[in-house]
Amino acid sequence: QQAERLRMAAGMVAQGNFPAAIQLCDGLILENGANAGAYYIRAEAHRLSGQLPKAIDDLGYCLAIDRKNGRAHHCRGLCFFELRRYSQAATHFSMAVKMKHKSVITSLVSLGRCYQELGKPQLALEHFEHAARMRGTNSNRAYAYFCKGHCHRILGDPRAAAKDFQNVMEADPYFHLPYLQRAQMAEKRGDLAGADNIISSLLAYLPLNSGERAKVEKMRENLRVHSALPVNRGGFAGCD
Repeated sequence: QQAERLRMAAGMVAQGNFPAAIQLCDGLILENGANAGAYYIRAEAHRLSGQLPKAIDDLGYCLAIDRKNGRAHHCRGLCFFELRRYSQAATHFSMAVKMKHKSVITSLVSLGRCYQELGKPQLALEHFEHAARMRGTNSNRAYAYFCKGHCHRILGDPRAAAKDFQNVMEADPYFHLPYLQRAQMAEKRGDLAGADNIISSLLAYLPLNSGERAKVEKMRENLRVHSALPVNRGGFAGCD
C-alpha cells in the first residue's frame, strides 16, 4: 500500500500538483520515518516549487537512510547549484556520477557546469565532452552539447560553439520544448527574469527552424509586455 501511494505522489509531482504530493508524503513519513522514497519525492516537490532549503533538508534525510541514492545526490546538487553554492553542488554531482544512476549523463554535465561557475571552463569542457560521448537518450546528449557549446563560447571559440549548437538540434529536434515549459513554470512562480533568461538563451544559441523561432519569440514578447523586463544580453540558461 505504501508503494502504491508513493507512485501516486510521484505522479502528482510529474503533473505539477506539488501541495498534494507533499501532503501525501507527509503521511507516508509519519507512518514510516525510514521511507527514503517519500523523503526524495517530497524533496522534488519542494525543489520544483522553489522551496530549496526544505528540499535540501529532505534530501539529507533521504541520504541518511540510503547513502547510495544517486538520484538524491543529483537533486541535492541541483538545489545547491540554484543557491550558487557551487562547491557543495559539485560534491553531490560527483557522488551521483560515482553511483552511476540512470541519468548519470545529466550529473556529469551538471558537474561540468559547477566547474564553469567556479572559473574552470577547461575542466568543465572535459566533462561536457565526456557526457556527449556517452550512450544515453537523445535529450541527454543534446543537453551535453548545449552546455558544451556555451563553454566553447566562454573559451572564445564561436565556430566550435556553433557546431555544438547544431549538434543539439540534430540529436534532439525537440530539445527546446521542455525548457519552454520550465520558463512557463518560472513565470507562474514569479521568476520573470529566470523565464526570460531561458527563452533568450534558446533564441540566441539554437538554430531553430523559422516556425519554432517565431513561436518562441512571441512567447518572449508576451513575457516582456506583462513584466516590463529589459532585453536579455546573452546570459546562459542552465537547463537541468
